[in-house]
Amino acid sequence: MLLKSEIEDVFHAQQLALKKDLLTSRNYLVERTFKGKQVEVISGIRRSGKSTLMRMIMAHYAPNVVCFNFEDSRIFGFDVTDFKRLDDIIGDGHPVYFFDEIQNVEIYRDWE
Repeated sequence: MLLKSEIEDVFHAQQLALKKDLLTSRNYLVERTFKGKQVEVISGIRRSGKSTLMRMIMAHYAPNVVCFNFEDSRIFGFDVTDFKRLDDIIGDGHPVYFFDEIQNVEIYRDWE
């Protein structure tokens, strides 16, 4: 479990970095629409551009969204109990969240 202030520092740093990100639009995004409230997953092999594609989608379809990258070493140890703090930090007015490298989030399984 992380402190709320640690998560908040990382969140604001990541949002600032995203605003500086300049990407070239691709025709694929014009053809693809994202509707509904389901989870969309971008999958593929390592280093194939999944994160870049996600940032393009963010810029093209959802100007009022936020992104959080779980590969950031400053939030090592982020687990499912930290999502409430992250949601409080993000606040209202963001209908869509984009999570990059979410498989790094520690989950607890009580299967034994």
